[in-house]
Amino acid sequence: MYRGLLVSARRLSISPQLRALKLLQEVKSDPNNIDAVCTSYGWFLVPKKYVSRGWTETQLDQLLLKIPGLKLGETLSSEDPLFEKAQEEIEKWVDQTKKSDIPNPQIETALTRKKAADQALYITQYLGNSLQRKDGAMVESRPKEERVSFTHAWNYFRSICGNEFRKEDGKIDQQAIVLKWKSMSKIEKNEYREAYMKVLQEGKEVG
Repeated sequence: MYRGLLVSARRLSISPQLRALKLLQEVKSDPNNIDAVCTSYGWFLVPKKYVSRGWTETQLDQLLLKIPGLKLGETLSSEDPLFEKAQEEIEKWVDQTKKSDIPNPQIETALTRKKAADQALYITQYLGNSLQRKDGAMVESRPKEERVSFTHAWNYFRSICGNEFRKEDGKIDQQAIVLKWKSMSKIEKNEYREAYMKVLQEGKEVG
């Protein structure tokens, strides 16, 4: 089933930059079966039954290191041309990994519960935009001004403030960004929501 996700996306004529985002739609339609894993190269989607904390991250780091053009410590966003390639390589890894190779899950601790909460936040907030059909193809929709939510505010905050959380090794501290957002008041978050509304009104794209 997992192998068919990107194949189905191609049949819908999704552009190369958005094929991987088809997986994000799977998260929205059936989130209980897919998890978000934070690697040294950013967040990626993995079927939940293939996730064993610590082990899966190490396996994916070793896998992604082999991708031509992907530099150590380079954090990919879903808009990056290499994002789809990385997600496809993870898909191949899933197909080749035996369930017997996967260690039993760690005993739940406060730290693992915190990681799970951060991953849930990634799934619900980072994947804010959706796909819609337009002119025979699937494209990423942009929210109307009156529908801008705090999810869009989170996406905007992350896109413009990411470099502030870059560590000495060049990696962006994903957990620090999440913690900063969670620590902000609703008034502070609303400032980013209103700023993003202004961006939409001006017809600009968020980089």
